[in-house]
Amino acid sequence: MEQFVNSTRLLAQQWAVLPQYYHPPLYWRVYPGWALPFAEHRGCADHLPWRSCRLSPAFADDAAGLLRTSMRSRGVTVFLEPKAQYNSAESTAMIPEDFEVPFGKARIRREGADATIVTYGNTLHLSLNVAERIQRELGKSIEVIDLRSLSPWDEETVYASIKKTSKALIVHEDRLFGGFGAELAASIAKNAFRDLDAPVYRVGAPSHP
Repeated sequence: MEQFVNSTRLLAQQWAVLPQYYHPPLYWRVYPGWALPFAEHRGCADHLPWRSCRLSPAFADDAAGLLRTSMRSRGVTVFLEPKAQYNSAESTAMIPEDFEVPFGKARIRREGADATIVTYGNTLHLSLNVAERIQRELGKSIEVIDLRSLSPWDEETVYASIKKTSKALIVHEDRLFGGFGAELAASIAKNAFRDLDAPVYRVGAPSHP
């Protein structure tokens, strides 16, 4: 992973000098998730150079749409495929012909008014199940946002949801210490502070082997 990051930095320099001539698409498919290869390298993908995107779909239609957008885009795309969802019935979806999903656009998977869960990848389905259980047992409605794209990520959708619910929970498989959720929490605390009624909480992997 480190070699890939260093090599793409050299490509980024060439794109910056000759953008009108040199901008080939380069996308890399990796398989993050618990007990699966590359799980330990998910965080490294957040430090790729200029004109690069990091994607993590959780449904078949988003996977197809983001992959098609990646192949038609310019620059580097790291496509994080939750391998645990390959044979999952929860991830099935109809895929329209020539379907594309734009980078940096989240999707609200469940409407709610009492709290916002921001998540992506494998933990999206867990979050949806938890939200349904909370609704049944506690009578609270939880809004669940599927980021789909990690860099760029959809700040507008997340902040609008927090303005409505006043609470934010970030759920991911990444480590709590230094993980991608820490960046989300920092951005929310800075840009949506006045809309929060409670601290931003995170759920993630322990910061040890």
